[in-house]
Amino acid sequence: IKKYKKLRKRFDRDLDRVSYAGVYRGNVLDRCICMVRDCFYEARNDGKPVFAVNGTETDLCFNRRFHPEISVEAKFTDVIGCLKGDQGKIDFINKQRFTSFSSEDLFQFENSLDDDAFHSSVNDWMVFLKPLMKKTLDWSLVASALEEGRGTRTNTSSQASKVYRYDKIKHKLMGTDRWEVFLHD
Repeated sequence: IKKYKKLRKRFDRDLDRVSYAGVYRGNVLDRCICMVRDCFYEARNDGKPVFAVNGTETDLCFNRRFHPEISVEAKFTDVIGCLKGDQGKIDFINKQRFTSFSSEDLFQFENSLDDDAFHSSVNDWMVFLKPLMKKTLDWSLVASALEEGRGTRTNTSSQASKVYRYDKIKHKLMGTDRWEVFLHD
């Protein structure tokens, strides 16, 4: 967002010649979990990555992705602060002059075999790709490109397997209109 703010005047001036869109992770809790587990600088005050077996801090950070045999969880110190900060970034993106999409909407075709979910994803991709295409984009072409990935991610892991002492975080967020919607076991 900082880089965009520096370039915004230039982008806005050239909006008729330049195409860009905002893409963000809509589930802010999932994003916060990921940022803590990967040691993102912006989440440094929100928690630390820990080994799931004993809760001791680890410095695997992003490299955890190359060690699936090791379970790393997010140990939050300020989950609400992380959620508020991340929601602020999404709100900023959605207020810009360009079209924005959540990654969950663009890729919902991967998580379901449902026709409505697939059609919704295709429609979102049509809007996303339209500024990049000089000619009319064919819906069936986009649908055929997405079809191969349809229903390929139906076994997504739960937040409970990614958050240290998940029950405490879940309890903290339950009953809050703003944050409870992001919970999924």
